[in-house]
Amino acid sequence: MKSFTNHPFALCFILLLSGLPRIGAARENPPKTWKEHWFEHNLEVRRVYCDNDVAVYFDDDVDRKHTWLYKFVGDIWRYTKETYGDFGDGRLYAIFHADKYGGGHPSTWWDKHHDYRNVIDIGKAGDWVEQPGWTYGVITHEISHIVELSSKGLHGSPAFGIWGDSKWAEIFNYDVFLNLGYTEVAEKMHDELMKGTDNFPVEGTHWFRDWFFPIYDTYGGNKVLNRYFTVLSENFRQSGDSYKGGMNMGEFVYFWSAAAGENLQPQAEKAFGWTEEWQTQLDQAQIDYPNAATVQRSDITEYKDLRLAAEFDDSPADQGPQNLTDNNLETKFLTFNNHCEIRFAIKNSCRVTGYSIASANDFEERDPLSWTFKASRDNKHWVVLDERSNEDFDARFKTRLFTFENPSRYRFFSFEFTNNHGNILQISEIEILENR
Repeated sequence: MKSFTNHPFALCFILLLSGLPRIGAARENPPKTWKEHWFEHNLEVRRVYCDNDVAVYFDDDVDRKHTWLYKFVGDIWRYTKETYGDFGDGRLYAIFHADKYGGGHPSTWWDKHHDYRNVIDIGKAGDWVEQPGWTYGVITHEISHIVELSSKGLHGSPAFGIWGDSKWAEIFNYDVFLNLGYTEVAEKMHDELMKGTDNFPVEGTHWFRDWFFPIYDTYGGNKVLNRYFTVLSENFRQSGDSYKGGMNMGEFVYFWSAAAGENLQPQAEKAFGWTEEWQTQLDQAQIDYPNAATVQRSDITEYKDLRLAAEFDDSPADQGPQNLTDNNLETKFLTFNNHCEIRFAIKNSCRVTGYSIASANDFEERDPLSWTFKASRDNKHWVVLDERSNEDFDARFKTRLFTFENPSRYRFFSFEFTNNHGNILQISEIEILENR
């Protein structure tokens, strides 16, 4: 385990995958003694306090006069449940050691290795004298990991590989101290973290200053923190009662955007920089998790007043341009030409910032390879909104999303497609996405 000496809010160790999911969480009477059986911990600890929310345990070297821990731990845990919901049977087991271990770890009600209990287990040099800084911070820090590992009835933390050991804990701690009246602690923490930098995901990243605090400050404080876990639980891939795997950077930005109700990609670019790989991941997240969408986009091809037409009138009877907007991947538009312009018109102008194209059922050489997407207000003067070349659809019925910046409103839209090779072009679906 790592020492906390040089960082007041560092976590020593988390077991993300070793717990075995349990079916339910029956309310129990906390035992008077508890024999530790994890890592190098093998002591018998004794219960010194218990109420409906917390059970506090000391080893034999902790002075029993440190009763301040009862209220401090209880207040934080009660605030945590009020903000993020219940965790299993709702009780936290807090274990404290003096002059040993030098760090802490959490466990959750999903985990067999800690007897299916929400646990924080912390040791320190010296005894548990009440003081801000490390002593306050480590307790709150460990509770933050119970939130990320087991909130909303699911096990695991898909973002742990991105925000690491302490970045989520920093904003969690700040919020707890602020809302429980530890104003001076919160303000000092804020000032220190605003100066702090990390070397991930890129060197010089200001996680608190450029990512978490702006989100917290702009989009509702603890409400946006809770919304992140709610949206995650309702949309991210799962296997049984656990999340399935970790998220990539694009998914991370997408789910925080969902929590904020606004596209946070510009904020992410400021905080972390931005890469083509992350943009591809973000675009794919919008396809994989459409119900979490926060950049509110409507598909104008579903509007009743939509009109569309293809440049050529040579399609088979059941493969005309109307199939492009029928929300059915198994139908397609086909023309016996290697290029084709397709135009769309709506009654009222709108601001379009993206579109999706889906490949058809067969013959990848018929897929569109390159295209230009244009828009017009009067159907006479056209502006190029997006151009693509040498694009690849690596599977049949593959939907790809393309986004771009556009501040203007238009009524008419046009795709000019060229196929991969050969004399036939085919496409399954097209969506044109309006920002709302």
